[in-house]
Amino acid sequence: MSNANESFRLEIPLDASSVEDFKPEKPVKVVIQLSDSSLIEQSVKLDDKGQGAATFGFEKNPGALRVFLGPDDASADEMVGLQTISTDVPGRIWLEKKVVTLQPILINAYYWHWWLTWCRTFVIRGR
Repeated sequence: MSNANESFRLEIPLDASSVEDFKPEKPVKVVIQLSDSSLIEQSVKLDDKGQGAATFGFEKNPGALRVFLGPDDASADEMVGLQTISTDVPGRIWLEKKVVTLQPILINAYYWHWWLTWCRTFVIRGR
């Protein structure tokens, strides 16, 4: 999310439209790992067509970044350590622009269905 103090912005379109019988059951977590290894995250609700976007704002040039996608119920630390969808944003891109829009990151059926069962919650009742 952006505010007036943020002069650099990263827009990350998400595309799960190739998932057959897609239903936007759960949000997708988008995690940014900054060059100092700190993490910022955002949840994105996809529409019925499997489209959505995350926007991150930065007060100063963020340099090289790594973007991770995963299920909303996973922590940012978990996503960095697991095999999931990721992409790198080179630091030199910020020399030319202050607003960077990535190519849509494709979420295929394998990952979408895996994410739906990644961190299931169970309730056990009884004596």
